[in-house]
Amino acid sequence: MNSMIGHGKSPYLMLGAGLWAAWVLLVSWYYPVGGDEPGYYYSAQQIALGRWPVLDFLILQAPGFYLPYALISKFLSPSLEAARLISVACVILLACMSGSLAARAWGRAWGALAFVMVGLSHFMFYWNVQVIHFPLANMTALAAVWCILSRRPSLAVALTAGFITGWMADTRLVLGPVGGVILYLALRQGKAVYGGWGPAAKRIVAPFILAGIVAGLPLLVLLVADFQATLFNLVGARAQAEVVNRWQADTALQVVLNFLSIRWETLTSFLVRADGSPKASFGNCIVFVPPVLAVILVAKQRRLRAWWAEVKVDSVVSASAWMVAGILGIHFVTVVSGGSYIQSIFPFLVLISVGALAHATRGSPCPRPAKVVLALVLAAYGLHFFFFTFSALLRRNEPSDGRPVTAARVACWLERYTDPGELLMNTGVLPVAMAVRRLPVGFEYNNGIAWMFWRLHLDEAVARRYHIFRGEDFEALMESGEIRVLVDDAHLDTELVDAPRVRPLIAQNYRTLWSTGGPWAYEVKLLKSAWRDDLPVVRPVAAGEVTRAKLARKGQAEVVRATVMDFGNSLRALPADLGDTWARLTHAPYERRCASTLRDMTGP
Repeated sequence: MNSMIGHGKSPYLMLGAGLWAAWVLLVSWYYPVGGDEPGYYYSAQQIALGRWPVLDFLILQAPGFYLPYALISKFLSPSLEAARLISVACVILLACMSGSLAARAWGRAWGALAFVMVGLSHFMFYWNVQVIHFPLANMTALAAVWCILSRRPSLAVALTAGFITGWMADTRLVLGPVGGVILYLALRQGKAVYGGWGPAAKRIVAPFILAGIVAGLPLLVLLVADFQATLFNLVGARAQAEVVNRWQADTALQVVLNFLSIRWETLTSFLVRADGSPKASFGNCIVFVPPVLAVILVAKQRRLRAWWAEVKVDSVVSASAWMVAGILGIHFVTVVSGGSYIQSIFPFLVLISVGALAHATRGSPCPRPAKVVLALVLAAYGLHFFFFTFSALLRRNEPSDGRPVTAARVACWLERYTDPGELLMNTGVLPVAMAVRRLPVGFEYNNGIAWMFWRLHLDEAVARRYHIFRGEDFEALMESGEIRVLVDDAHLDTELVDAPRVRPLIAQNYRTLWSTGGPWAYEVKLLKSAWRDDLPVVRPVAAGEVTRAKLARKGQAEVVRATVMDFGNSLRALPADLGDTWARLTHAPYERRCASTLRDMTGP
């Protein structure tokens, strides 16, 4: 196997890993936002500005997730680019720790394979490059195991692993019970060093739990401050909405069948979703390729039982299997479930997969057909990753409410022509967050508010108690004239169930000042009674050649020509775009952060 990937310490592997990390960082600045990301990003900003989660606004996720993003907003920059640095670091650490564990257990070549399988997973990149709880939860779950397996048991290891585990639970509450699995793994490692389970428990359990409690202090503080509201934020709201929206049935049997079908859907959507979108998960099936090759190899050598015996006792494989079982087990019994929710198992599945093939080739060369199959699979896997990431970079300037560059143009206008304390409204949240402006209290997490509560028609007292912005409140706000500037986008029509009632109110009270253009546009609207003719507008960015060709239903040759033109135009604009991005990342003066927007601004 070493002959397939490389011998010893290769500078080429280090160079490749460095280039990959640089690519991940570059693409992260321009990658389209996820549906939940703007709300989480805005909530982290609110914490940085001194507001308390749960006590001042609804969060729906554990506070430990928000704190790193809030800290970077407070001390570096409130920009999306700065916030995504946390997520990028998690993506890089996830691949590096996977490779490190595999290299320590089976050799550098296998470490490279594990690194590639995790690092080139577009499914993991999509979910982990965002400002969302997944990158921190996935990173801490793997980091705790890495700490236990790669270091000799000691007090420092127990404290570190315990702290990481507590942070994992305070990042994504559902993973809290998995801390029991991590503690078991720490005790198992300590058993050999300390001479039994009892001595290991005496030296490990107390510091592990104490450090975990320290890491979970943000959540504990909220529980003490308002126990009922904290439980509602982190448990009750999600469970209630899930039951209302997905579990309702006429009979107990139908409820059970709904429960089982949702669990089956969770597994299949994690492995075989192939809809052509960035969320497609069919690439995760790569974890089956090395084990299948391993079984074929050992079956031909007639040593299947010996191979299986080796794999079962391998410390990395068995620890990974325990983590997979723990994560799947807890997600099987939770009310809320989904294919993306179990993604923490992916690096552990990769380690099991790589370990299976490593043991199959131990003491014998890997046959050429197996090398060819693995190389072809990895090539296709990598092409899938680079296709989506390169497309995001290439099309970064095409106007769309899901692209950071488009939202930044709106944010620049808002920053100059609205007051810092002025109340704004935008159902997509992102431009308001990037401009560091205010939304109505209770609308911080737009997707959660709309999906979970606008269907329930909550009592006003309940809504005020938990800082929930109801559909009725939205209507009243549109009629009141309190909102001078409304940034309209497609989120209102696609996600808000009361859109048919709200749309006429917006048309009656607001007038469009300017639009970003494109099929998914931001429209900056002004209250009619506050209309001003002297406000500048921002020229829309023209759609790319590929988009024009497709809209005009041109032939394949024309689309190819348009792709080449877009590639050239994108490369020419990249230096200037990087300048704007760097200015936002470092929170440079307004004129530098918004240089391109100011050039496109017209009017008085």
